Amino acid sequence: MSVSENTHIKDERPSDVNLTIDGIPVTVAEGTTIMDAAKTAGIYIPSLCVHKDLCKLGLCRLCVVESNGRGKLIPSCANTVLEGQTVVTNSPRVAGIRKTIMEMVLADHKLKCKDCVRKNDCVILGTSGTMNIMKNRTIAQNNRPATAPVVHSDILDFDMDKCISCGRCVAACRQEQNIWAIGASNRGKSYRIVTAYDRPLAESPCTFCNRCAAVCPVGAISEHDRSSEIFEKLKAVGATIAVQIDPSLSKAIGQYLSLPEGTFTPGKLVSALRSAGFASVYDRSVTVNYSYMEESRELEARMKTGEKLPMLIGYSDGLAKFTRTFFLALEGSVSQHRSAERIFGETIAAKAGNTTCISVVTNNAEKYRENDTCIILTFKEIAKLLKLAALDFATLAEGAFDLLPEETGISRESISEIRTNNGKTIKTLEVTGFGDARVVMEKITKGECDADLVRVIAE
Repeated sequence: MSVSENTHIKDERPSDVNLTIDGIPVTVAEGTTIMDAAKTAGIYIPSLCVHKDLCKLGLCRLCVVESNGRGKLIPSCANTVLEGQTVVTNSPRVAGIRKTIMEMVLADHKLKCKDCVRKNDCVILGTSGTMNIMKNRTIAQNNRPATAPVVHSDILDFDMDKCISCGRCVAACRQEQNIWAIGASNRGKSYRIVTAYDRPLAESPCTFCNRCAAVCPVGAISEHDRSSEIFEKLKAVGATIAVQIDPSLSKAIGQYLSLPEGTFTPGKLVSALRSAGFASVYDRSVTVNYSYMEESRELEARMKTGEKLPMLIGYSDGLAKFTRTFFLALEGSVSQHRSAERIFGETIAAKAGNTTCISVVTNNAEKYRENDTCIILTFKEIAKLLKLAALDFATLAEGAFDLLPEETGISRESISEIRTNNGKTIKTLEVTGFGDARVVMEKITKGECDADLVRVIAE
């Protein structure tokens, strides 16, 4: 029996909607936006604020279209299709308005393309090129002085000279992560991204999850790059700098440096780092395993007593800050085990107190630490540092990692046995981002979560 034949079962499938876009008949599911419907017909509608993971904002107004011949233009990203609707996306009126909007954006956008992190995938350059619009930079461009980016905790750069008021960063922080660390202030040329009372991000609820930088289409918010700073430290007389890095990152660094596939091995990575000036190079997977062992011991102790469960673990200290800010009653549930960075810093400090420690991680979201003794860089920053060193990668010999001393306070017993809690079943829940973490923590406070371990991973 089909669903339609059974009167006791409601068919909740969306019905089809028929409309016409630029004279082309289109049939899409109910609830589809006009922009998405146009895509199915091969029709391009430009936009600056649309992002696949965020709610449709309709702020840039570049995607406006005519609907059913009415005088008012509507944003195609924020309006769903209607049965029998007639949409025009490319009339002279629509094209003229889009051209004006795009030229105003271009005029007010500071030209910092050379060093911009978005120079290869800039939504402004891409959209203006597709629309065949010349860069008219006469409106306000020469009247407003350039400002230096504001650096927050050596993790994020805010450069409002580049901001195009698309609202993506605020939407990611509020709607996706549900943290509300940033907001928008003023309108027009005075528009800017702010924190409450203009305090530094570190003094806001911000967990430095990096989502604002990830969704920013023009680099107005970007990852802070310390490669030049560290490179200068390496050249300083008497500098002793140790670094730890996972061998698996050699592939990603080789790709970033545009080296032939498979030629930049972990051994060559070690040699490259030593040639760049690092006094010693260690395998980060070792301290990661030490950290896992501490984590597993802590969980085992908690499961024996049944207290402070589930244990909460994050990819950075952002989880501890998030818990203190929004779920203070659960602060004791956050794991107290040491991170790989802290273990490395303390171990090297015990061996050579005047050595600067650097730890290399996969992404910017892992950099936020409140008590670590390491400088934390991403693999991209290390790749840029190696570029500055101007090395001949083809002639590098295979090198070997230095060995960490045994004075770590942790024996090299079976990691697998400890992490499985000696054969006992561990109920583990993984959530992505702080938006989902909030949902889980609310359930924990209500006693509706029976997991032993909740791990919050980066987006």
